[in-house]
Amino acid sequence: MTNGPDSRWEQRFSNYKRAVNRLGAVASLDAVATFSELEKDGVIQRFKYSYELAWRTLQAICTHEKYSQTPSPVSIFRLAQQKGYFGSEAEWTQLMRSRALVASAYESSIAHNLVLDIVTLNYPLLKQLEHRIGQSQQ
Repeated sequence: MTNGPDSRWEQRFSNYKRAVNRLGAVASLDAVATFSELEKDGVIQRFKYSYELAWRTLQAICTHEKYSQTPSPVSIFRLAQQKGYFGSEAEWTQLMRSRALVASAYESSIAHNLVLDIVTLNYPLLKQLEHRIGQSQQ
């Protein structure tokens, strides 16, 4: 990594990879059925910070590549899709839908369904995004 102005996206990407790997450590569909409330909360929290780092990493990449400052996740994800980081709009809207549900995760049925979505849909999307960012920045 460099220590200049270009290193911000690299630092964010490094943090993003660590967050996604931590999410992957608990993203086992076999174990979801036996998760306690606390473990479900942990999966949801790991998804939350992986999501936040995903869009902030993409924002730093866009800034590095001299795109105008885009302040919201929607505009960042839309631009990221145009640049090939997402295969379709459905991918990033899935992430956003799940992120919006985090505030309602205190309800056990929502928490359980959210954890299932995180494990089966969101974690693979976040891992794929990690791969696409890594490939494009080499």
